[in-house]
Amino acid sequence: MEYLIIYYSMALLIGCFTAYLINFNMLYAAICIMCFLVVMYFTMTKNFFCLNIAFFMCGFLSFKFYFDFSLANNTEVRILEVKGDTALGSVSGRNILLEGEIKDLKVGYKTFITGSLKSRIYMKEVL
Repeated sequence: MEYLIIYYSMALLIGCFTAYLINFNMLYAAICIMCFLVVMYFTMTKNFFCLNIAFFMCGFLSFKFYFDFSLANNTEVRILEVKGDTALGSVSGRNILLEGEIKDLKVGYKTFITGSLKSRIYMKEVL
């Protein structure tokens, strides 16, 4: 255990990977988590194992909090940009792409929106 930063970074990476994997298949994510925990448990001391689990959870939770974004049914949005039939809005510090009836929207205005959120991971949200 000479290079501890490698273990910590791998725990973060595997935490992020399993959070991503949960979106597609819960069984594969559970298998990935169990394999990671078993290997770590049998190859490390108790204190080092607990520290690596903390890094794993930090990676997992940060990924889930950042990419799992949901909107209420009637949400206030600030319009940042209007181009043709789409508009770029900001909600809670996140940019979302608005489509639909946006002819009356002007840059800088706040408006309430309703609709469904199509979330594509690693891409802008489309409402």
